[in-house]
Amino acid sequence: MSKLNNFFGSGGSYEPRILKNEQDIAALANPNLLINGDFSLWQRGDSFTGYEYGCDRWIGANTTVTKTQWKEQGTAMTANKAAAASGLIAQAVELQLTDAASTVKPFVSNGQVTVSVTVQTTNRVRPHIIYRTSAAGTSSPATDTVFEWQGSGTTSVQTLSWTFSIDHLPTDPMRCLVLTWQAESASVDVVFINSKMELGPTATPFAPDDLATNLAKCQRYYYNSGSQQIHGGYLSAAGFANWWDNFPVTMRAIPSVTYRSYDTNNLNVVSIPDTVEISGMRNSAQKTSSAGIYYIRYGYTADAEL
Repeated sequence: MSKLNNFFGSGGSYEPRILKNEQDIAALANPNLLINGDFSLWQRGDSFTGYEYGCDRWIGANTTVTKTQWKEQGTAMTANKAAAASGLIAQAVELQLTDAASTVKPFVSNGQVTVSVTVQTTNRVRPHIIYRTSAAGTSSPATDTVFEWQGSGTTSVQTLSWTFSIDHLPTDPMRCLVLTWQAESASVDVVFINSKMELGPTATPFAPDDLATNLAKCQRYYYNSGSQQIHGGYLSAAGFANWWDNFPVTMRAIPSVTYRSYDTNNLNVVSIPDTVEISGMRNSAQKTSSAGIYYIRYGYTADAEL
Protein backbone atom coordinates (compact mmCIF):
# COMPACT_ATOMS: atom_id res chain seq x y z
CA MET A 1 0.00 0.00 0.00
CA SER A 2 2.95 2.36 0.61
CA LYS A 3 3.69 2.53 -3.12
CA LEU A 4 0.06 3.24 -3.92
CA ASN A 5 -0.11 6.02 -1.34
CA ASN A 6 2.64 7.81 -3.23
CA PHE A 7 0.43 8.06 -6.30
CA PHE A 8 -3.08 8.48 -4.91
CA GLY A 9 -4.54 11.05 -2.60
CA SER A 10 -5.12 10.24 1.04
CA GLY A 11 -8.27 10.61 3.09
CA GLY A 12 -11.73 9.18 2.58
CA SER A 13 -11.21 8.36 -1.11
CA TYR A 14 -8.35 7.90 -3.51
CA GLU A 15 -7.82 10.37 -6.31
CA PRO A 16 -5.71 9.30 -9.33
CA ARG A 17 -2.42 11.03 -9.90
CA ILE A 18 -0.77 11.19 -13.31
CA LEU A 19 2.70 9.64 -13.54
CA LYS A 20 4.64 12.68 -14.69
CA ASN A 21 8.24 11.54 -15.04
CA GLU A 22 10.75 8.70 -14.92
CA GLN A 23 11.03 8.96 -11.12
CA ASP A 24 7.31 8.30 -10.77
CA ILE A 25 7.53 5.26 -13.05
CA ALA A 26 10.65 3.91 -11.35
CA ALA A 27 8.94 4.07 -7.96
CA LEU A 28 6.32 1.58 -9.18
CA ALA A 29 8.77 -0.68 -11.01
CA ASN A 30 10.34 -3.87 -9.70
CA PRO A 31 14.10 -4.18 -10.31
CA ASN A 32 15.06 -5.54 -13.72
CA LEU A 33 17.19 -8.69 -13.54
CA LEU A 34 18.29 -8.07 -17.12
CA ILE A 35 21.16 -5.68 -17.84
CA ASN A 36 20.98 -3.09 -20.60
CA GLY A 37 17.28 -3.78 -20.95
CA ASP A 38 16.79 -0.62 -23.00
CA PHE A 39 19.50 -1.64 -25.54
CA SER A 40 21.26 1.69 -25.04
CA LEU A 41 24.87 0.50 -24.69
CA TRP A 42 26.83 -0.94 -27.65
CA GLN A 43 30.55 -1.19 -26.75
CA ARG A 44 31.34 -3.64 -29.59
CA GLY A 45 29.82 -1.72 -32.50
CA ASP A 46 26.45 -1.05 -34.13
CA SER A 47 25.74 -4.08 -36.37
CA PHE A 48 26.30 -7.85 -36.08
CA THR A 49 25.31 -10.97 -38.00
CA GLY A 50 26.88 -14.03 -36.36
CA TYR A 51 26.45 -16.02 -33.18
CA GLU A 52 28.08 -13.30 -31.11
CA TYR A 53 27.58 -10.60 -28.53
CA GLY A 54 26.58 -7.28 -30.08
CA CYS A 55 24.53 -4.91 -27.95
CA ASP A 56 25.99 -5.22 -24.46
CA ARG A 57 24.88 -8.35 -22.57
CA TRP A 58 22.77 -9.51 -25.57
CA ILE A 59 23.98 -12.30 -27.82
CA GLY A 60 22.62 -12.73 -31.33
CA ALA A 61 21.81 -16.27 -32.50
CA ASN A 62 23.09 -15.97 -36.08
CA THR A 63 20.76 -13.00 -36.28
CA THR A 64 21.19 -9.71 -38.10
CA VAL A 65 21.21 -7.24 -35.22
CA THR A 66 21.39 -3.48 -35.76
CA LYS A 67 21.47 -0.49 -33.45
CA THR A 68 18.37 1.56 -34.25
CA GLN A 69 17.36 5.07 -33.35
CA TRP A 70 14.03 5.06 -31.56
CA LYS A 71 11.95 8.23 -31.46
CA GLU A 72 10.77 7.85 -27.87
CA GLN A 73 13.87 6.58 -26.10
CA GLY A 74 16.83 7.17 -28.38
CA THR A 75 18.08 3.63 -28.99
CA ALA A 76 16.49 0.29 -29.79
CA MET A 77 17.59 -2.97 -31.41
CA THR A 78 16.31 -4.32 -34.72
CA ALA A 79 16.67 -8.10 -35.13
CA ASN A 80 15.93 -10.21 -38.18
CA LYS A 81 16.61 -13.88 -38.88
CA ALA A 82 16.00 -16.06 -41.93
CA ALA A 83 14.49 -18.88 -39.87
CA ALA A 84 11.01 -19.29 -38.42
CA ALA A 85 10.25 -20.07 -34.76
CA SER A 86 13.87 -19.42 -33.92
CA GLY A 87 15.85 -17.45 -31.38
CA LEU A 88 16.79 -13.86 -32.19
CA ILE A 89 18.63 -12.53 -29.14
CA ALA A 90 19.41 -13.89 -25.68
CA GLN A 91 20.76 -12.83 -22.30
CA ALA A 92 22.20 -15.07 -19.59
CA VAL A 93 21.21 -14.05 -16.05
CA GLU A 94 23.49 -15.33 -13.31
CA LEU A 95 21.77 -17.48 -10.73
CA GLN A 96 24.28 -16.35 -8.14
CA LEU A 97 26.32 -13.16 -8.14
CA THR A 98 29.26 -13.15 -5.74
CA ASP A 99 31.59 -10.30 -4.91
CA ALA A 100 33.81 -9.32 -2.02
CA ALA A 101 30.98 -7.65 -0.16
CA SER A 102 28.02 -9.97 -0.55
CA THR A 103 26.29 -12.80 -2.31
CA VAL A 104 23.07 -12.05 -4.19
CA LYS A 105 20.68 -14.77 -5.30
CA PRO A 106 18.01 -13.16 -7.48
CA PHE A 107 15.89 -16.31 -7.80
CA VAL A 108 14.23 -18.40 -5.14
CA SER A 109 12.91 -21.93 -5.55
CA ASN A 110 9.15 -22.06 -6.23
CA GLY A 111 9.18 -18.32 -6.92
CA GLN A 112 7.41 -16.66 -9.81
CA VAL A 113 9.23 -14.66 -12.44
CA THR A 114 7.74 -12.40 -15.13
CA VAL A 115 9.41 -11.51 -18.41
CA SER A 116 8.16 -8.69 -20.59
CA VAL A 117 9.16 -6.99 -23.81
CA THR A 118 8.14 -3.88 -25.71
CA VAL A 119 8.41 -4.35 -29.46
CA GLN A 120 7.30 -2.90 -32.76
CA THR A 121 6.79 -5.61 -35.38
CA THR A 122 4.19 -7.40 -37.49
CA ASN A 123 5.78 -10.63 -36.23
CA ARG A 124 4.77 -12.49 -33.09
CA VAL A 125 7.30 -13.19 -30.35
CA ARG A 126 7.74 -15.41 -27.33
CA PRO A 127 10.37 -16.06 -24.65
CA HIS A 128 12.32 -19.27 -24.24
CA ILE A 129 13.82 -20.07 -20.83
CA ILE A 130 16.51 -22.64 -20.04
CA TYR A 131 19.33 -23.19 -17.55
CA ARG A 132 22.81 -23.28 -19.08
CA THR A 133 26.46 -23.33 -18.10
CA SER A 134 26.85 -20.11 -20.13
CA ALA A 135 24.93 -18.10 -22.73
CA ALA A 136 25.81 -20.65 -25.43
CA GLY A 137 26.95 -23.51 -23.21
CA THR A 138 25.61 -26.88 -22.12
CA SER A 139 21.91 -26.80 -21.24
CA SER A 140 19.67 -28.58 -18.74
CA PRO A 141 16.79 -29.98 -20.87
CA ALA A 142 14.59 -30.56 -17.84
CA THR A 143 14.31 -26.80 -17.42
CA ASP A 144 13.54 -26.02 -21.07
CA THR A 145 10.41 -23.82 -21.17
CA VAL A 146 8.80 -22.39 -24.30
CA PHE A 147 5.80 -20.06 -24.04
CA GLU A 148 2.90 -19.17 -26.32
CA TRP A 149 3.30 -16.67 -29.13
CA GLN A 150 2.00 -13.16 -28.55
CA GLY A 151 1.60 -10.12 -30.75
CA SER A 152 -1.09 -8.26 -32.63
CA GLY A 153 0.41 -8.70 -36.09
CA THR A 154 0.31 -4.93 -36.65
CA THR A 155 2.99 -2.24 -36.63
CA SER A 156 1.77 -0.77 -33.34
CA VAL A 157 4.08 -0.71 -30.33
CA GLN A 158 3.16 -3.53 -27.95
CA THR A 159 4.23 -4.52 -24.45
CA LEU A 160 3.84 -8.27 -23.89
CA SER A 161 4.45 -10.37 -20.77
CA TRP A 162 4.67 -13.98 -19.59
CA THR A 163 5.00 -15.47 -16.07
CA PHE A 164 6.71 -18.72 -15.07
CA SER A 165 7.79 -20.48 -11.88
CA ILE A 166 11.31 -21.40 -10.79
CA ASP A 167 10.77 -24.98 -9.68
CA HIS A 168 14.35 -25.59 -8.58
CA LEU A 169 17.75 -23.95 -8.51
CA PRO A 170 20.33 -26.16 -10.24
CA THR A 171 23.84 -26.18 -8.84
CA ASP A 172 27.00 -25.60 -10.82
CA PRO A 173 27.71 -25.95 -13.64
CA MET A 174 24.17 -24.79 -14.56
CA ARG A 175 24.93 -21.31 -13.29
CA CYS A 176 22.72 -19.07 -15.41
CA LEU A 177 19.16 -18.73 -16.64
CA VAL A 178 19.10 -17.86 -20.34
CA LEU A 179 16.23 -15.81 -21.75
CA THR A 180 15.91 -16.02 -25.53
CA TRP A 181 13.46 -13.93 -27.51
CA GLN A 182 12.11 -15.89 -30.49
CA ALA A 183 10.22 -14.76 -33.60
CA GLU A 184 7.42 -16.79 -35.15
CA SER A 185 8.02 -15.82 -38.80
CA ALA A 186 11.29 -15.67 -40.72
CA SER A 187 12.84 -12.53 -42.22
CA VAL A 188 10.55 -10.06 -40.45
CA ASP A 189 12.11 -7.17 -38.51
CA VAL A 190 11.50 -7.08 -34.78
CA VAL A 191 12.34 -3.74 -33.15
CA PHE A 192 13.11 -4.40 -29.48
CA ILE A 193 12.49 -1.24 -27.45
CA ASN A 194 12.98 -2.68 -23.96
CA SER A 195 13.02 -6.02 -22.16
CA LYS A 196 12.58 -6.94 -18.52
CA MET A 197 12.79 -9.91 -16.13
CA GLU A 198 11.48 -9.40 -12.61
CA LEU A 199 10.41 -11.34 -9.55
CA GLY A 200 6.69 -11.77 -9.04
CA PRO A 201 3.59 -12.66 -11.08
CA THR A 202 3.00 -9.21 -12.59
CA ALA A 203 4.82 -7.09 -15.15
CA THR A 204 5.58 -3.66 -13.68
CA PRO A 205 6.63 -0.56 -15.70
CA PHE A 206 10.01 -0.58 -17.39
CA ALA A 207 12.39 1.95 -15.81
CA PRO A 208 15.87 2.17 -17.39
CA ASP A 209 19.01 2.50 -15.33
CA ASP A 210 20.82 5.80 -15.58
CA LEU A 211 23.75 5.76 -18.00
CA ALA A 212 26.48 5.44 -15.36
CA THR A 213 24.75 2.52 -13.60
CA ASN A 214 24.02 0.72 -16.86
CA LEU A 215 27.62 1.18 -18.03
CA ALA A 216 29.06 -0.16 -14.77
CA LYS A 217 26.82 -3.24 -14.90
CA CYS A 218 27.82 -3.95 -18.51
CA GLN A 219 31.53 -3.37 -17.87
CA ARG A 220 31.48 -6.12 -15.25
CA TYR A 221 31.17 -8.47 -18.23
CA TYR A 222 32.91 -6.59 -21.05
CA TYR A 223 35.10 -3.49 -21.29
CA ASN A 224 36.36 -1.71 -24.39
CA SER A 225 39.11 0.80 -23.58
CA GLY A 226 39.03 2.49 -26.97
CA SER A 227 42.37 3.91 -28.15
CA GLN A 228 42.99 6.24 -25.23
CA GLN A 229 45.57 4.25 -23.26
CA ILE A 230 48.96 6.02 -23.37
CA HIS A 231 52.09 5.08 -21.46
CA GLY A 232 55.57 6.55 -21.74
CA GLY A 233 58.73 7.65 -19.96
CA TYR A 234 62.51 7.36 -20.04
CA LEU A 235 64.45 4.08 -19.96
CA SER A 236 68.06 3.06 -20.17
CA ALA A 237 69.20 0.95 -23.11
CA ALA A 238 67.30 -2.36 -23.21
CA GLY A 239 65.54 -1.41 -19.97
CA PHE A 240 62.11 -2.74 -18.96
CA ALA A 241 58.97 -0.81 -18.04
CA ASN A 242 56.01 -2.20 -16.11
CA TRP A 243 52.67 -0.47 -15.57
CA TRP A 244 49.15 -1.29 -14.43
CA ASP A 245 45.78 -0.64 -16.06
CA ASN A 246 42.78 -0.64 -13.74
CA PHE A 247 39.47 -1.83 -15.18
CA PRO A 248 36.67 0.68 -14.47
CA VAL A 249 34.81 -1.93 -12.37
CA THR A 250 35.74 -5.31 -10.93
CA MET A 251 34.93 -7.87 -13.60
CA ARG A 252 32.80 -10.98 -13.18
CA ALA A 253 35.81 -13.26 -13.69
CA ILE A 254 39.37 -12.97 -14.96
CA PRO A 255 38.76 -11.68 -18.48
CA SER A 256 40.20 -12.63 -21.82
CA VAL A 257 42.11 -9.57 -23.06
CA THR A 258 42.61 -8.62 -26.71
CA TYR A 259 45.30 -5.98 -27.28
CA ARG A 260 45.36 -3.42 -30.11
CA SER A 261 48.53 -1.45 -30.84
CA TYR A 262 48.14 1.99 -32.38
CA ASP A 263 51.55 3.59 -32.06
CA THR A 264 54.90 2.81 -30.38
CA ASN A 265 58.27 4.56 -30.18
CA ASN A 266 61.66 3.09 -29.16
CA LEU A 267 60.26 -0.20 -27.88
CA ASN A 268 61.37 -3.72 -28.87
CA VAL A 269 59.07 -6.10 -26.96
CA VAL A 270 55.59 -5.26 -25.72
CA SER A 271 53.56 -7.57 -23.47
CA ILE A 272 50.01 -6.29 -23.05
CA PRO A 273 48.82 -7.81 -20.87
CA ASP A 274 51.56 -9.48 -18.89
CA THR A 275 49.27 -10.54 -16.03
CA VAL A 276 45.46 -10.26 -15.79
CA GLU A 277 43.29 -10.08 -12.67
CA ILE A 278 39.61 -9.22 -12.18
CA SER A 279 40.52 -5.67 -11.16
CA GLY A 280 43.02 -4.86 -13.89
CA MET A 281 46.12 -5.98 -15.74
CA ARG A 282 49.89 -5.52 -15.61
CA ASN A 283 51.74 -4.63 -18.79
CA SER A 284 55.43 -4.64 -19.68
CA ALA A 285 57.69 -3.42 -22.47
CA GLN A 286 61.41 -3.37 -23.27
CA LYS A 287 63.35 -0.37 -24.54
CA THR A 288 65.38 -0.52 -27.75
CA SER A 289 69.18 -0.75 -27.62
CA SER A 290 69.61 2.97 -26.96
CA ALA A 291 68.53 4.92 -23.88
CA GLY A 292 65.88 7.57 -24.25
CA ILE A 293 62.21 8.48 -24.22
CA TYR A 294 59.65 5.87 -25.19
CA TYR A 295 55.87 5.75 -25.49
CA ILE A 296 53.08 3.45 -26.54
CA ARG A 297 49.48 4.19 -27.47
CA TYR A 298 47.14 1.22 -27.34
CA GLY A 299 43.68 -0.11 -26.68
CA TYR A 300 42.20 -3.38 -25.51
CA THR A 301 39.02 -5.26 -24.76
CA ALA A 302 38.47 -7.35 -21.63
CA ASP A 303 35.82 -10.05 -21.98
CA ALA A 304 34.34 -11.88 -18.98
CA GLU A 305 30.95 -12.71 -20.52
CA LEU A 306 29.01 -15.82 -19.55
